[in-house]
This record gives sequence, structure tokens and C-alpha cells, in this order.
Amino acid sequence: MTLPPSRKLGLSLGILFVLLGLVEVVTHRNDTAVALAFWGLSLLGGGALVLIGTLVRPTRRAWGLTLLTIGALVATNATVWTLIVPIFAIVTVFAAYRDRGPEVIPATGAPRLPE
Repeated sequence: MTLPPSRKLGLSLGILFVLLGLVEVVTHRNDTAVALAFWGLSLLGGGALVLIGTLVRPTRRAWGLTLLTIGALVATNATVWTLIVPIFAIVTVFAAYRDRGPEVIPATGAPRLPE
């Protein structure tokens, strides 16, 4: 089973935010608590929200899209200087909104037996 492109983008973005958050927390551990909270909460928290939203979206679409969007916004503020990651986040959110999930095929009626 292959994942739809929007799920791949969401998982990639969430993992990227979590990895960047871990790197920032490790490299800024000697900074003030405010700086550490900014990097930790925005990147790690936003990445977790993106991952949860991506994984929840197939079953609860509105809830998943909300978490994905909030997570992308929260984590993007810490990566806005890169210019590439925010564009990646915007593309991921738009792809998630465009993805309607698997197409539902109506079941045909059961064949009638001859009487």
C-alpha cells in the first residue's frame, strides 16, 4: 500500500520539524529558558502537531487538518529565516486540504437469485 503524496509530505514535514527541534534544543541548552522554550515548544510541539494531524486526517479529516495547520504555523515561526521550510509547510498544508482521501465506490446490489 502506498501513501498518498499529501501524507508523505505531512510525515516528512513533521519529522523535519522534530529533528530541527532536537538539534536546536541540544545546541541551545546553555541559553536562557525563554530561548530554549521558544525552540523546543515551537519546533518540537509544531512537529508533533503536524505528525498527529497527518496520522489522524484519514479518519477525522477536520480534526487532522486543524492540527496540521496549527502545527505548521507554530513551527514555521522558528524556521522562517530558511525561506525553504516555510514554503514546504505551505505546500504541505495546501496538499492536505486538496486530498480528499480514498474514493468511495458505492456497492452494487447483491445479485438476485432466480425464483
